[in-house]
Amino acid sequence: MKQTILILTLFLFSNLAAQHITVCKAYTEFGTPIDIIYSQNIAVNQSACILLNAGNKKLSESTITLFIDLNVNGVKQNQFTKNYQVEKNKNWFASTTKFSRDGAYDIYFLDEIFSFAF
Repeated sequence: MKQTILILTLFLFSNLAAQHITVCKAYTEFGTPIDIIYSQNIAVNQSACILLNAGNKKLSESTITLFIDLNVNGVKQNQFTKNYQVEKNKNWFASTTKFSRDGAYDIYFLDEIFSFAF
């Protein structure tokens, strides 16, 4: 039984390793980021694309939820939450948003099985 749990845990972590979130100014029709924003501090009224690349996992026909939390002195304040239906046969998803407050943000997606964090 312990081996089964270990194997399942290793499988889940190996799937998560190939998935990542990129904050950028734009993206191509294939989900490749353009002009990546490296700083986790985002300026007031800055628009940014939040790009989820799920690696080998298809997000197709699933619902994912985007969460954007402002981190104020170690306390997360939710700024944005929205559900999206992913287009057919895609392993990536992009959403554009404008950040109305200055500060450090935690950005993450949830789907039926996995969570993806930036």
